Amino acid sequence: MVMDKINLKITKHAKIKILQRGINKNNIIKVIKNPDIKEVDTFDDSLLHYIKDFNGNFLRVIGRWLDKNVFLVITVFYDRRFKRSKGK
Repeated sequence: MVMDKINLKITKHAKIKILQRGINKNNIIKVIKNPDIKEVDTFDDSLLHYIKDFNGNFLRVIGRWLDKNVFLVITVFYDRRFKRSKGK
């Protein structure tokens, strides 16, 4: 789902993690707009995992679409396990 404008709604948990991890909100939008990998959550099929490689660091954004252009960010992190599983 690629679109011009994405409005982010960010949970309190995600806001804290974004600050703690120094994650740029523009990168979150880049991941959602153009992920390298898109997965449905194993336990909750309403949650999506968007993953994008930023120079060997895989940023994972987990959330759900609330509306056509509104994405609720549940959490976001650099997935080191993903990096190892890809043999990098």
